[in-house]
Amino acid sequence: MNKFMADIVYKILPQADWLALERDGQLPLTGTDARDGFVHLSTAQQLVGTLQQHFAGADNLVLLALDATQIATDLKWEASRNGALFPHLYAPLSRPHIVADFALDDTQTGPVLSIAARSWIDQNQCEREVVG
Repeated sequence: MNKFMADIVYKILPQADWLALERDGQLPLTGTDARDGFVHLSTAQQLVGTLQQHFAGADNLVLLALDATQIATDLKWEASRNGALFPHLYAPLSRPHIVADFALDDTQTGPVLSIAARSWIDQNQCEREVVG
């Protein structure tokens, strides 16, 4: 089966969790991550859907960009929404894994990617095909 894997994956989280990660050096598992036992991540193409489905009405969110090659050993690509493969991290998310961070813009219709985040994603998006 052919699969496309991203070299950069993303985590959307509340600002309070981001501040805890900054303070402690590691992301505490909360909410859905704690329930499921892994850190839910998204590819660039999955971000808008993830925002709409899981963060509608939320504010004060942060987007983290992670180097997938640094966490590859603990990263699993598993079927989720509509059968699409989503990256799931089965290890703690630590500060050294993060290559960029962005505040998301709050709007009346929900959070959206900021111009800075969209620009960074466009410049750094890279996928590779893995045949297995």
